[in-house]
Amino acid sequence: MKWTNLFRRKIRLLSAVPEAAVRNRFYPVATTQGEMMGVFAKEGWVFFKNRCPHAGGTFSEALGSENELVCSLHRFRYSLKDGKGAPGQGDFLRIYQLVGIDELVEKGA
Repeated sequence: MKWTNLFRRKIRLLSAVPEAAVRNRFYPVATTQGEMMGVFAKEGWVFFKNRCPHAGGTFSEALGSENELVCSLHRFRYSLKDGKGAPGQGDFLRIYQLVGIDELVEKGA
């Protein structure tokens, strides 16, 4: 079964992202929904709240790999492509992509 997100949220980016960003480094950004983290990853800019949906831990300063985030508290893993948790976790993280210069749109498969 293919998972589809029917409720894509749009958020405005209030702070600029660096033009010469270091790949796989986390950058704090301000949005209309509060503080978020941005990372310039393999797929381009990806944004997320810095709280793990499992137990509220923060994500470490590095990615688990080119395409996933790892929670520093319990090592839960989330895909940067669509936010799905690793098999068996049963949760997800809202992931946003940059559209234009200041709009974030929720990603989904």
